[in-house]
Amino acid sequence: MKMNDNLDFSLNFYTLPWAVVGIINGAALTVESMRRSAGELPAQIVERYVLGYLRFWGLSLTGEKKLTPCTDAQLQRQGRTLISQYVRQNPPARPLPRFYLVLTGQYQFAECSGGVSPVYCL
Repeated sequence: MKMNDNLDFSLNFYTLPWAVVGIINGAALTVESMRRSAGELPAQIVERYVLGYLRFWGLSLTGEKKLTPCTDAQLQRQGRTLISQYVRQNPPARPLPRFYLVLTGQYQFAECSGGVSPVYCL
């Protein structure tokens, strides 16, 4: 994905049980650098980071225990597409460690009535 005339970047996608997260590659902070234990998988690292970020900013939706798992591959694909479109339309000035979040299958929230939320930039 072309960011601007001088910089290129790509997105890595991580499917969490309740969301899809896109992370810009090329940033100084990598998912692997946030690893706490040898057996921690990249998706677990991303989930821990996202939940911690939401808690830190007081944005916890309803608490992670109320987030329902979503195994709908169509909603997950739709989430990845929304993130890609958002980043294309709103490119960052440079590849910062930026996370993009789309909730999937969280029908308990009004913004997810169609199965996916808008894109949240963390």
